[in-house]
Amino acid sequence: MMDRGPTMDADDLRAGVAAAEVATLNSPGGALSRIDRISVWEALGNPIASDGAGAFTSKGHELRARLALRVAERHLKYWETALPEDVHPHRMLLAGFEFVAGNRPRSELRRMNDDFWNYLLDERSSVALPVGAAAYAVRAAIATVLGDEDLESGQTDDERDPEVWDAAFLASVSVSGETPWRGGDAQRRREYWLWYLREARRVALDFGLVSHASEPIDALVGGALASRELVPLVRRRAPDGSSGPKLLQVSEIRRAGSRVLVRLSMRDPAVCPHELARIIRIKVLSEVLEGLHDSADTLVVEGLIETPTLL
Repeated sequence: MMDRGPTMDADDLRAGVAAAEVATLNSPGGALSRIDRISVWEALGNPIASDGAGAFTSKGHELRARLALRVAERHLKYWETALPEDVHPHRMLLAGFEFVAGNRPRSELRRMNDDFWNYLLDERSSVALPVGAAAYAVRAAIATVLGDEDLESGQTDDERDPEVWDAAFLASVSVSGETPWRGGDAQRRREYWLWYLREARRVALDFGLVSHASEPIDALVGGALASRELVPLVRRRAPDGSSGPKLLQVSEIRRAGSRVLVRLSMRDPAVCPHELARIIRIKVLSEVLEGLHDSADTLVVEGLIETPTLL
């Protein structure tokens, strides 16, 4: 690994991402090599720096972990389409967010991820590769939260044991339908990696390299309310026996200091977006997930308005 300071500045990261974009565009299979991914990960910060806080060993670790969580979260749709009633990956991802927020012990998250891995091993023979890869990406993202990405190994993806593939690579398998050395959709893979590189810049902007401390919190609240962002929670079976994604839509936000009251209305849209709201992060505990009834019209939860300097 290259010798870097605690975190690089935005210009250095931008240059690193731009180089990776060129490599992706020039790749016949549309892939972003592991070597190029490591370069981007390194640009997010030194894993052994002493600037970590909370769940993370360093600021670089935090940025890589948050990026992995976003990747896993976005691509759960491949699992949901095939297995709409199986919410094991969703609960695992939720536990990861709870740990990041300081609301779940490390030892418990590690145990849960081990149990989740065993569950996936039992299920892998019954699911298609793109479906399983989406769930494996959740497991890999949690591993990154617990211990960072592997920045040392010089192995290529095809040389590595599938058990240690990173969340970003696994998501690319879901999107393209196959590993790059076995084929799959090269164009979809390329589009995915270009999205991933944009997301790396966005994570750095949101959480680390650029501060938005001067942005009024009221503006963040207003933006979230105006966008009416949909928050995927869990799929449940409707009274008529049909199943589909249950979404919670932001319908009211009231500010009280740094905390807000958020009212979420339940909906069943035809198309389900698979990214949690970026401006507001609503923490819904597992007990709420278990106790939510199909007949519920609204759910009132309390959340935090989170700015990059607070995360």
